[in-house]
Amino acid sequence: MRNVSIEVINRFTDDVCTLPVRGRSSVFDWRYGVSEAKIEFDKEQLGGCCVCENPIPGSDEVHISVDGDVKWCGPLALFDTSGDKVTLQAFDRSIWSHASGVDTLRKIWAALPPQDAAAAYHQLMLAAGAVDSTGIEFYNVQQSGTVWAAENAGDGESIGGLIRPLGELVQQSTICHETWIGDNDYRREDTTLDGSSWSDGELGIRRDLFQQGTRHCVMGPDGPAVYPLNAADAVDPDCGGLVEVMAVDRDGDPIVTQNQAQAEAIARARFDQGCGGLFVVPGSGGTVCEFPIDCDEVRPGMHTYVSVDDSCTPLIEEWMRVEGVVFAEEGGLLTLYAPVFGPPRLVPA
Repeated sequence: MRNVSIEVINRFTDDVCTLPVRGRSSVFDWRYGVSEAKIEFDKEQLGGCCVCENPIPGSDEVHISVDGDVKWCGPLALFDTSGDKVTLQAFDRSIWSHASGVDTLRKIWAALPPQDAAAAYHQLMLAAGAVDSTGIEFYNVQQSGTVWAAENAGDGESIGGLIRPLGELVQQSTICHETWIGDNDYRREDTTLDGSSWSDGELGIRRDLFQQGTRHCVMGPDGPAVYPLNAADAVDPDCGGLVEVMAVDRDGDPIVTQNQAQAEAIARARFDQGCGGLFVVPGSGGTVCEFPIDCDEVRPGMHTYVSVDDSCTPLIEEWMRVEGVVFAEEGGLLTLYAPVFGPPRLVPA
């Protein structure tokens, strides 16, 4: 069993607090957008002990390591002892771009010409960290294929107000000091996910009608924007036929834009991602990634071959795409560390 350590590190002083393992459980879910980590302690098992002395959200960061290697880090956003648990909640470092405000945006507004959405996202993230560093040191930027103009972007009062809807046009993921923006899908044809790729656990297969969607709708100021325009073009037997869905963000809330062109671009981008519906997910029995490659090399956008089955479904042998990586630990012992697979966006080379 692999060991998990969690530290709270002050980003200004480098002071370190190592969290106790007794009564601790932790999860994080690293996918496109802002990822979140949540650490909880059972107060009864703590026996009155403090998990950390005076943690300060924003100043302190949470660092999660497995066998000494940091797997996730980001600013502490919440420290709460008011219930029957002690809770720490953190987000990855890209969250700082969502918190940047009016003055920062005012200073760069004139330097935001119409440009590829990925380049605009990158520019806004750099601006967010120009005065108070976000801790992101490396950016991997690839074009998204969608032109974005600040003057038509809706909420222009803050960087956060621009970057949140912009994230619906751009694939973005952050792990500690590195961020990928734009079309960063890539192929790994040198490895196959099968039953030997997992230790002490199992894989599950999930099919979800409401994850499919063959015709997508986004609300704009002039009414709904749909894609494809002709409903007959969205009838796909492999996806259940015609499945019209309202596009939602990661929190499950309908996406509403203040610009019609942006609504149309988001609807088209959702259609281009495929109908979805079929996912390969880790089971609950202590599933840990044991790829032929290091699991650290696995990130959202990686495509590889999948060959799995379970007792209720036939063998799935498909080219699939990593949707994200999920993690869990209990009492300092790793219980889950595995990718989630979904429909591909690239074909094999």
